[in-house]
Amino acid sequence: MSGIWHKCARKNKMQADQSLKTAFPRWRSEQRERVMRAVFRNLGRSAIELFRFYGGKYDLLKHLHIDNIDRLTRALEKGRGVIIVSAHLGNWELLACAASALGFPTRVVANRIRDSRIDRLLYQSRSRAGVAMVFRDERIVHMLRHLRDKEILAILIDQDSHFNGIFVSHFNQPTYTARGPAILALASGAPIVPVFIARDDDGLHRVYMEEPIVANPSEDREQEIRRITQSCMDIVERYIRQFPDQWVWMHRRWKTRPKDSPQPD
Repeated sequence: MSGIWHKCARKNKMQADQSLKTAFPRWRSEQRERVMRAVFRNLGRSAIELFRFYGGKYDLLKHLHIDNIDRLTRALEKGRGVIIVSAHLGNWELLACAASALGFPTRVVANRIRDSRIDRLLYQSRSRAGVAMVFRDERIVHMLRHLRDKEILAILIDQDSHFNGIFVSHFNQPTYTARGPAILALASGAPIVPVFIARDDDGLHRVYMEEPIVANPSEDREQEIRRITQSCMDIVERYIRQFPDQWVWMHRRWKTRPKDSPQPD
C-alpha cells in the first residue's frame, strides 16, 4: 500500500524532498529517498490502525508505552488545566485517543476541514473515542473556559500557521508558527506539556512527555510569547530529528516567509 502511494503521490514526494533538503542540507539524495519511503510506509500503517481503532478492533492501550506520565499528572494537579503541544509525528491521531482512554479529559484544538463529509466523519469518530474538539477559529474565551474546567487542550504546532503567528527558528529557518499555546498559557496560567507519539522498532507506539513549559506573566508579553513559542519548537525539532521517518515532510512548512526573504533552497 505504501509503495503504491509513494509512486503515485508525485507532488507530495517532490515537496517532501524539498523539505528534507531544507532541514538536512547535507543529506544525499539516497538518504532522503529512504526517509520518504519510510514516511509513506508509516502513513499507510497509521491509516490502517485508525480504521481498526475507530472500528473497535484495535486495543490501543495494548500497543502503547508511555514515558514520564507523571509529568502530565503533576501539571494537571496545578488545577489550571494543561496545554499539550505536539506534532504530526508517528500516528498522532492516536495521541488524544490515548489520553482519553487513560481517563484524561482531553479536547483537540483542530482546523475545520473543507470537505464537510470528512469533517463530520472525523468529528464523529473522535467523539466515539471520547475525544472532544474545539476549533481554532473559535473565540479564545471558549478555550480558556475549558482550561478553567481543568481539561487538557491538545494543539499541533508544527505546520505553517493560518492564524496569527510569529517567526521563530526551526531547522535554522525563520518559521511561521502559531502563537496560540503561548497566549493561552499566559492568559490561564496553564502549563504547556510537550507530548509526542512515535512508533518503536517493534511496531508499538511510545508516548514521550517532556517537562512543562510555564509562562511568566510578569515578563514583557511579546517577549514571553516568543520565548515560549521558540521553546516549543526547539522540542518539536528535537523529536523530528530523532524520528525523521515519521514526520509529514510533504507539508510546506516554510511556505510563509518574512518580507523580502527568499524561499529556502
